[in-house]
Amino acid sequence: MISEENKKLLFSASIFSGLSTEQLSGVLDVAEEVSFSEGDVIMTEGEEGGELYVVIEGKVQIEKSAGEGSTIKIAQSEQRGMMLGEMSLVDMKPRSATVRADSDLKMVSISRESLADIFDKDPKVLATISLNIARALSDRLRHSNDMLTDFFGHFTA
Repeated sequence: MISEENKKLLFSASIFSGLSTEQLSGVLDVAEEVSFSEGDVIMTEGEEGGELYVVIEGKVQIEKSAGEGSTIKIAQSEQRGMMLGEMSLVDMKPRSATVRADSDLKMVSISRESLADIFDKDPKVLATISLNIARALSDRLRHSNDMLTDFFGHFTA
């Protein structure tokens, strides 16, 4: 069960932008609040993904394998409303990165099955959430492109 305070926060999360109060309430009715302690692994690169997370409070660190047992920290965020795990829901492929709690962390978890049930009842929810996920992925891709351009720009100058 999601607390009323956290429901208010989730109304402003980008993944839920454009949903009516009734539609978002339907989504949150099947969501659960989960907590992690600093250092806990929330998802592991390569594992099958079956849920989407939205950060309510705390920080996360995102890591990628760099070969031979080493990892690279690719992001750290303390952004309330940030979604995690959406890529596996979209492309049905294994997790692309490991996500670790970088502080005590509260999140909302929504399973693939719960989302599918909601989408069957109200296709407009599917369209809205899918578009919001596409926007977030597009923003991340643009940011990655900018970082690569800056990085390789130092070698061509």
